[in-house]
Amino acid sequence: MSFATTIPLRRTLGILVAVAISTGAAAPAFSMTCLKTRDIRSHKLVDNQTLDFQMRNGAVYRNQTQSSCSGLRFSGYIHRSPDGSLCDYEVLRILDHGGVCALGTFTKLPSKTASN
Repeated sequence: MSFATTIPLRRTLGILVAVAISTGAAAPAFSMTCLKTRDIRSHKLVDNQTLDFQMRNGAVYRNQTQSSCSGLRFSGYIHRSPDGSLCDYEVLRILDHGGVCALGTFTKLPSKTASN
């Protein structure tokens, strides 16, 4: 396994930004959304590629996965995070067969659009 594959994306981006700042280069225009797992009240699989995460404060964040994740409907998932967050582009492991589901980006939904 190469060194690059063992560093989570958000840490890699942090390193890149630190290097850019220290060398005087402009920081990349990139933002990442992370949800604190303790603040997620529930999640709903809207379709095989769309997950809605209901937060304790009532906000809903939608994530379009990078491919179909049909196993989530019946099995659920495991996500491990050392800092207790779920971020854009992270991977969920499907419980029954150990497959993976790659997340896309999180989008906060307006309250009238959020699924119940």
